[in-house]
Amino acid sequence: MDYKKYYKEIEESLMKFSEFVYYEPMTKDEILEIEKRIGQTIKPLYREYLLSFGMIQDVFEELRTNLDRFFEDFDFIKDSLSGYLPIASGIDFEDIIVLINNNDLQDDFVYNVEVDSNNKIGKLKKIKPLQEIIDESILELENDYQDRCRNEDKINIVEFILSNNDFTKFIEIFKAVGIKQKTDWKPKYYPENIFGYEVAIFELFNNEIIFERDDIGEGNTKYRFELEEPILTDYEKSIIKRTEQLLDNHKIRFEKIECKLFEND
Repeated sequence: MDYKKYYKEIEESLMKFSEFVYYEPMTKDEILEIEKRIGQTIKPLYREYLLSFGMIQDVFEELRTNLDRFFEDFDFIKDSLSGYLPIASGIDFEDIIVLINNNDLQDDFVYNVEVDSNNKIGKLKKIKPLQEIIDESILELENDYQDRCRNEDKINIVEFILSNNDFTKFIEIFKAVGIKQKTDWKPKYYPENIFGYEVAIFELFNNEIIFERDDIGEGNTKYRFELEEPILTDYEKSIIKRTEQLLDNHKIRFEKIECKLFEND
């Protein structure tokens, strides 16, 4: 099958829903980085899908994932299910990982595997062809797209996590972009603050942002803060991207938890 042609046709069919569906195609370089990390080439069935729609999308509900979850699931199943790739996960709610057989180029089916409460992997179940999932999603979109949230109302939320030493560096670096602490640190939970969390309000990029400070023991402290912006924000105007670039440029270590495609109430 000519997967490139097939996905191109799907993209064309989505044009009339452009105000209601969102997806971020991956680049060839991004896919090469994935392949380098997992030590195998992604077969055309899924590779062309990623080049067309990427992992961040809200078109195909059964295929939703992100890069962090992909690597987490891959590391989880790589020993017991060698040759399979996780293409979606419902492990937070349904304890299911959706897979493809990456070794067999002719196998276009997706598989499910259940994960029990002890993190033991169950029996692999053959479900349906990937194309069938895609076609069913398009049909569903045809029927209900007007009830969906418009892209202009979808937001991107990113949580940044820093250690105490990195937070000190962060404050120094971000003085150049006008960071200001507006309130003192105070207990997050009152009257009992048994978890040790404290919060303070800072101003950053002309927005008031709540920073959370957590004493995790042995002189170690974690700082957390969230940034959010419309999903359609231009790259050059993105405060999230600007923050990441500043952290990277100044070699400040950080963790990032990204939650895209939230509906803005």
